[in-house]
Amino acid sequence: MFADLFINRRLLGIGPNWIEFRRGYLYDFNPDGFGSMIVASAVAVAAYSSVFGTLLAKYSPFVAAILAMMLMPILAVATRGHSTSAACRSPSG
Repeated sequence: MFADLFINRRLLGIGPNWIEFRRGYLYDFNPDGFGSMIVASAVAVAAYSSVFGTLLAKYSPFVAAILAMMLMPILAVATRGHSTSAACRSPSG
């Protein structure tokens, strides 16, 4: 949530600058958040299983949190902010 609301919207300017929680203005599925959480969870499970060494196994929750916050803006830039708000889209877009 922090990466989406602060980093993507405020710092990078992807999507509207305001925060909108009305159901009709939001998409049902956010591929940026879902993708970043899936990748971060998979890497954290691998780190917990000592794939990357015993040091990262101890810190796997932090690896997941940091990786998810880093991947969220990367995926938002890759999708050009398409999943930010349905209210800002034209009927053709």
